[in-house]
Amino acid sequence: MSGYTWLIIAALAIFGALAARLGDYLGYRVGRRRLSLFGLRPRTTGMVIGMLIGALVPLVTAGLAALAHENVRIALFRLDKVRAATAEAQQERARAERERDAARQHAREATLAAQQARAAADQAIAEAESAEQRADALRLRVAGLRGRLADIRGQLQHVRDQYTTLEAKAAGLRDSNAELNERLTQLAQGITESERKLRATEDKLTATKNRLRDAKSNQQQAEAEVRRTEATLKSLREEVDSRQASLDRLLDLVGKAEQVVKRLITRAATGEQITNPGEELVRRVVRTDVAQRRVEDELLQLLRTASEVAAQRGATVDSQTGRAVEIWHPVRDSETETVRLPSTAEVIEAVAAALRKAPVETQVVSVIAVARAFRQEIVPVAFRAVPNFKVFDRDEVVVSGAVDGRLELEQIGAALWLLLRREARRRAGAEGILAQPGPEGGRVSFRIEELFRAASAIKDRARPVLVNVRALQDTYVAGPLQVRIEVTDLQKEETP
Repeated sequence: MSGYTWLIIAALAIFGALAARLGDYLGYRVGRRRLSLFGLRPRTTGMVIGMLIGALVPLVTAGLAALAHENVRIALFRLDKVRAATAEAQQERARAERERDAARQHAREATLAAQQARAAADQAIAEAESAEQRADALRLRVAGLRGRLADIRGQLQHVRDQYTTLEAKAAGLRDSNAELNERLTQLAQGITESERKLRATEDKLTATKNRLRDAKSNQQQAEAEVRRTEATLKSLREEVDSRQASLDRLLDLVGKAEQVVKRLITRAATGEQITNPGEELVRRVVRTDVAQRRVEDELLQLLRTASEVAAQRGATVDSQTGRAVEIWHPVRDSETETVRLPSTAEVIEAVAAALRKAPVETQVVSVIAVARAFRQEIVPVAFRAVPNFKVFDRDEVVVSGAVDGRLELEQIGAALWLLLRREARRRAGAEGILAQPGPEGGRVSFRIEELFRAASAIKDRARPVLVNVRALQDTYVAGPLQVRIEVTDLQKEETP
């Protein structure tokens, strides 16, 4: 309370004490003098005077308080209006509080809606980014596939051109053979004709000799005619020998071509083929956020490793390059408008530059065979790059399935094997994990001991259980997906 309030209280206390003393004094005086008021007894008159003085105390107090303070005047004379105003103010306050509560509730709902919208927006943005990353990966994969398709088409066109050339050569050989046969026939006819002419000439010579014997004067003319006839016969025989040698050479070429075709067919039939088109020889994860030279070194080392793999399979090693593989990446020269094969250094430099421009910092770079290759041949290869993004987190469930522990142990093992070898491999392939290089390259890796342990654990429970196949570690596109087997009760898994 303020000092003014304490002053008012003290003044009222003093005034009350004075008024009480005055009332007591007046009562005492009236009683001593035995005064009477309105015909009352003196004692009663003294009591009345004391009561009047007592009644005067609050009146005077209220009057002084009303004169001294406005709030007292309001409380004494305008209390009903104040109460009405207070009630109205309280109603207004209650209404304002209700509106405030409603506004707060609306604000909380709006805030909750905004948070949900923000969470949905964040989720949508994350999904959009993930979709965009997958779209980029798919675009890169499609671009790689298109490149591979273009290479394969180029190779197919090259093979078709070679086949067309060989077919044309074979047709030419057949035509040449027919022509040679025709010319041989003509030569045979010519020889026959020459022989006929020779016989005729011999007859003429005989006649000439007879004529010489008959007429020595014509001897020189006859001898000259004989020499001319012998020269003509020699020329005809040389022409026949030359054409026979040409025919022999053509027949030899046809025989060699048939031997080459038979050898190629025999290689394909006897299993001497060492690579298939699109087969991956080696693979490496390459970081693209480093210097150009370092990326080129990685690609060159990858090419050396591919050469070693091809050599182990039986490919021949080029004496000039020292490698059993050859980069096959034909390009069109803009100046000469011809197709040429660039050097290994040019291809590696171009591939490294393209990798450093890729949006993903790590790429799975593979060396793949672009055509069938046989033993004692150099394998034609090309580079292939795929973004190496994360596919599975550690302990993430890859696939799951229910297995009945009341089955036989062999049946439980077969169910686990099916879950690992088919379902997990299918999920890994659908998520983009690459198969490992080699003829039996897979996408999923696990320990066979863990499969036996899990089968025994399921058999011991003797009831249906849930089997979760989880990723053993963070797994990327390069693979492989290493997994572990987790066996839980169906009730525990369904409780959440």
